[in-house]
Amino acid sequence: MPLCRDTFGFVSDPSCTLDLELGRPHHGPPRIRNKPSSPLEDPLALILSPTQLGVQWWEGAHTATGLPWWAAIPTTTLLLRGALMPLSLRAYAASANAVAAAAEQQCQAQRRQAQEEEQREGERQLAGKAGGAGVGAPGEQQVGVQTQLGPSSSGSSGTKSSNASGGGNGGGSSTAGAELGRMDVVRRVFNHLRHLHGVPSFGWYLGNTAVQVSLVVSLSLALRRMSDSLWPGFTGEGLLYFQDLTAPPVYLQTLSTPYGTAGAILPLALVLLYVSAADRSAGGSSPGIHIALKLLVVPLYCTALLQPHAVLLYWMAQAASQLGIYELAARLPPLRRAARVPELLLAPRSHTSNAGPTVDEILLELSESYAKAGNTTAARTCLNALLTRQPLHQQAVKRLQALSSNPYSA
Repeated sequence: MPLCRDTFGFVSDPSCTLDLELGRPHHGPPRIRNKPSSPLEDPLALILSPTQLGVQWWEGAHTATGLPWWAAIPTTTLLLRGALMPLSLRAYAASANAVAAAAEQQCQAQRRQAQEEEQREGERQLAGKAGGAGVGAPGEQQVGVQTQLGPSSSGSSGTKSSNASGGGNGGGSSTAGAELGRMDVVRRVFNHLRHLHGVPSFGWYLGNTAVQVSLVVSLSLALRRMSDSLWPGFTGEGLLYFQDLTAPPVYLQTLSTPYGTAGAILPLALVLLYVSAADRSAGGSSPGIHIALKLLVVPLYCTALLQPHAVLLYWMAQAASQLGIYELAARLPPLRRAARVPELLLAPRSHTSNAGPTVDEILLELSESYAKAGNTTAARTCLNALLTRQPLHQQAVKRLQALSSNPYSA
């Protein structure tokens, strides 16, 4: 005899309940009547399930636009990216932090190469002279200064307010405790360069990444779920050769290709858009980041071959919109000024290393400001960091000798 109450406790129809009360067997399958949900259950389920919320978003956009699915997906994506363009532009401006760091690394590498060439040339000239006794004098003088002043740090920067907070009373014992740690020095140099070029906080970049990644993952999983469930319209509202948006270029289970070699068109187009956007991004200015971005091409292409064409359309629109943001920022100065995008992002890579003062000049200038404020320990730290970068910097050696001979002088 069929039961009139299912496993989850849902009540059957009244006829089945009446048969049980009268002791008569109920023939036929029971008609289950679901228990009505509370008004808060559906919105709460959407909030706790981003994928379900993405499904509702795609269906609502498809209904509102009235376009077929092959056009509704990229159109909705472009509209969403347009609504988030202010955040994307601020994040693009904040990515100039990576450009400034890459420019400084490039400048330091060029300077180090020039120093090595000068050193080799000097060694060749000194080797041809008979009196080579004075060859080690500069090196011995440098070693003596380094030994006298202690270990070196890595770069320093600060403002006059930080100098005053570091101790401005000129007392040697009171300023000795105001030392600059390695991370503190690096942080101050980085902040100085960021304010110098008008670069916004890196938090904008992190915030935009959190928002964009959450949207991409949720909407991609929603399209994947809709493709797996054969959502109405997905099987017949495609374009050209991919009329079925639920089919991927390659079925991994059977290694079959439903669209043949044409199935690789969208994955290849996606890779080209990604490479173009990576070249225009701020990470393209750093050799290490640029190589890492290029290495992601292979896993991106392999992943794209296994995705339904509905997901590929969304990814292509996403990559095209990102590339469009870079082009708009480069071609529209009013938009660039409104978003406060620094010119450092648009300068050629060969010119970025010459934009503004170098870190060595900043260290030399700020060591003087620390010494004037009475913080001789911080001044020594800046000069030692400069000598670590350029061991033969004569001006830094002279200032270190002046501080060691008269530590209370401004």
